[in-house]
Amino acid sequence: MEEYKPNETVNVPEGEKKSSSKGISIAALVCGLVGFAGSGLLSWIPVLGKVIAFVAPLAPIAGIVLGIIGLKKAKEAGEPKGLALAGLIISIVTLVLSIVVAICVVALIGVAGCAGIAAGGAGGLEDLFQQMPLEDMLQQMQ
Repeated sequence: MEEYKPNETVNVPEGEKKSSSKGISIAALVCGLVGFAGSGLLSWIPVLGKVIAFVAPLAPIAGIVLGIIGLKKAKEAGEPKGLALAGLIISIVTLVLSIVVAICVVALIGVAGCAGIAAGGAGGLEDLFQQMPLEDMLQQMQ
């Protein structure tokens, strides 16, 4: 055996120089799927659902970043881009759906809150609306 010398260059065979993009592409796909599953499909599971619901908003962002990196590495290495592209697409779709769902939830909470106030069932604001009946408020608004 030859003795190792730290400053000596080592010849690496041509086939081993290319870095594989497969691992990063799979990670992008998994991030996209975790984000999709966590956006509501698995939130009913007692403990796991809470963990996934916490990670779900971050997973698509990581999936987009990993998908772009995977595409670049696949292009450089001349490998297929299918996994990276699938991870990127699923992550983008999941992020858009998460944003739409969040907007809808906020809108529904707002509508439910307004309906509760109009019906006289607002918890913390109940004292405010007891000072003036609802009919008087509506007449003043017109």
